[in-house]
Amino acid sequence: MLELKNVKKVYHVGEDITALNGVSIGFGQSGLVSILGPSGCGKTTLLNVIGGLDEYDSGDVIVKGKSTKAFKSADWDAYRNNCIGFVFQGYNLISHQTVLKNVEVALTLSGISKSQRTSRAKKALEDVGLGAHLNKKPSQLSGGQMQRVAIARALVNNPEIILADEPTGALDSKTSVQIMDILKEISKEKLVIMVTHNKDLAQQYSSRIINMLDGEIHSDSEPDSSQSSSSEGIISGFKKTSMSIITAIGLSFSNLMTKKGRTFLTSLAGGIGIIGIALVLALSNAVTLNVKKREDAMVAGSSISISETGTSYNAFNNTALEKYPTTDAISVYDPTGAGNENAHFNNITAEYIAYIEKMKSEIGDSINSIEYDRKVKTIAFIKHGDSVVDITGKLRDYNLPSDPDKFSKMYSLIGQNSKIPTAKNEIVISVDKYNRIDKSVLDILGINKDDVKSANDLIGKTIMKVANNDDYYVKKDDIFEPIDGQQRQKLYNSGKMLELKVVGVVRAKKDFENAGNVVRSGIAHTDQLSDYLIENSLKSKIVLAQKSSDFNVLTNVKFKNEAEKEQAIRELGGRELPSEMSIYPASAKGSKEIVSYLNAYNEGKNEKDKIIFEDFGSQRMAVIQQTTSMVTGVLISFSAISLIVSSIMIAILTYVSVMERTKEIGILRSIGARKRDVSRLFNAETSIIGFISGVIGIVSTLLLTVVLNPVMVSMMSGESGDSYMVLDPVHAVLLIILSVVITVIAGFIPAKMASRKKPVEALRTE
Repeated sequence: MLELKNVKKVYHVGEDITALNGVSIGFGQSGLVSILGPSGCGKTTLLNVIGGLDEYDSGDVIVKGKSTKAFKSADWDAYRNNCIGFVFQGYNLISHQTVLKNVEVALTLSGISKSQRTSRAKKALEDVGLGAHLNKKPSQLSGGQMQRVAIARALVNNPEIILADEPTGALDSKTSVQIMDILKEISKEKLVIMVTHNKDLAQQYSSRIINMLDGEIHSDSEPDSSQSSSSEGIISGFKKTSMSIITAIGLSFSNLMTKKGRTFLTSLAGGIGIIGIALVLALSNAVTLNVKKREDAMVAGSSISISETGTSYNAFNNTALEKYPTTDAISVYDPTGAGNENAHFNNITAEYIAYIEKMKSEIGDSINSIEYDRKVKTIAFIKHGDSVVDITGKLRDYNLPSDPDKFSKMYSLIGQNSKIPTAKNEIVISVDKYNRIDKSVLDILGINKDDVKSANDLIGKTIMKVANNDDYYVKKDDIFEPIDGQQRQKLYNSGKMLELKVVGVVRAKKDFENAGNVVRSGIAHTDQLSDYLIENSLKSKIVLAQKSSDFNVLTNVKFKNEAEKEQAIRELGGRELPSEMSIYPASAKGSKEIVSYLNAYNEGKNEKDKIIFEDFGSQRMAVIQQTTSMVTGVLISFSAISLIVSSIMIAILTYVSVMERTKEIGILRSIGARKRDVSRLFNAETSIIGFISGVIGIVSTLLLTVVLNPVMVSMMSGESGDSYMVLDPVHAVLLIILSVVITVIAGFIPAKMASRKKPVEALRTE
């Protein structure tokens, strides 16, 4: 069954101490063998070598005729689990586990199902008379009862060899007899090797007595019966042991529950870092959601702009030039293109305008409005008392969407009699979200603020008239001049001017209140009015004169360049084609469709024939997203510091736990747990702490968002229902995972330290 051949074991502790000096001995299939001898003679070392708890230096241990010389760590683990059962003087029970779990743990390494483990553990306990104490903790038992638990644990895996080290050493005489009776009964079918100092019990119960002295066999009552044949080769047939994740988690959780206060404080420390990151992510997520919620309105309020004289912004960023030069040399560039070789000018033609207009029919749903800016001054008069006042150029006027559906999408009509303008002489006045009108607008229009109490006080009023160039400009000598006050009065009353009538008061809807193309405390009109003014201006005398002259016909000053002359002609309404176009998308998706449509025009064209544009909405969104990401990154970096601190603390506490559970490590190794199983045990413990930390962090964050959201809404002057902190469920799950990963990493080194402890050394730890 078992044989030792010339086994030697030397301990190197400052000086060499020979514990076993060439021991050769054999054992049969069964019987109770007692090993006697004075302290330090090598009895326990012999038992540990037989049980695979300690390594021998030379010689050989032969089991079932096979050598163990080539055994690796995993082989010894399997050997202890399959073939050996240990009964220790100090019981070596896991204090935080129940009696049943202490016995069952030996089976958890054998791959036996849960139901079978429980059934076999119960039977083993019943066999030693502890069937009524299954759910008690070791601390609730007497010494004799604890030793019976140890015997049950040793027997539950049905090993062939039971090794008992001073099993009665800590027991009274009556209890010692009870334990010896149990061991004697076991020895009828199994080999029981017992180390003891009690000669009387050994004489009474043993079938064989071996005396040791100075690491050698001094006497053997039956030396011949111990011989067995041997052969070369490694012993086989032992099933490899393995501790499941569930078992590791169960053992670790039980241990943590014995130290609830420390476990909670450790988890709370780890949770603080998670709270910091979760709050930042909640804030960032809320910003993203709010931006996305208002994305259509933000994009709709930012135009895709096409300018005839504008230069591509990329032209200013000439990569051939050094950025932030250290010299004092300077250069000059002309944004209009003079001296700027990289400048690009858009040649806006009638063909291109037709292409833009065609967009309305092809992707009309993607567009809120298209504004054409011809840079023409609207000649406008108002009646102020008995006087006619020229307000040309003083009041900014806007073009309204020509499509009634798009108008209704962007604006609300205020007042019972308000309507959408449809004719060239119909205009609307805009109020803000509080239904207020800028006093300066009323002043320019010559309306007394005290006369305006409701929208109906404005609706139906003719507030101004517009004139043509030929009626407004009079040529004197070589220049043209606006008509004087008396002539304005006469023109105003002549019936030649177009009367503009207020048909409605409008207010931008909530999603469009910040949009760039909405009417802002001013007046707005239809495209028909713009077309009417341009049509009359094109054939006016002043426009024809300006086109044929290199001098400004209003100031008689010579133009510096053609661009300056072109600007003057435009202001007089002398160019039918617009100099700028602003296309306002209906949504973020619409913006992408518009950009694709505009890019399609440039396909296959030379660089100089392409029409470039600026997508302000996308730029605006990109800046917001970049800023949000940057701020989020900075805040998360600060929050990560607390995670690092808590990780260090978790590493320290895991190390402390390793020190506290060294005896438990020895127990697990003695029943066959591998190094990786021990490592897994402590990784499970840190995983549990990490999980609890993550849950504490997420729950605390959710509670904080409930408290902080109303406060932030109040501070930011938000509206009811707004959220400034919204934790994404995906982020919550990822943060819990992150917490687990960080704590496992933090406990990795202590876990490795635990796994490398030798079983015999761990068992000696108190």
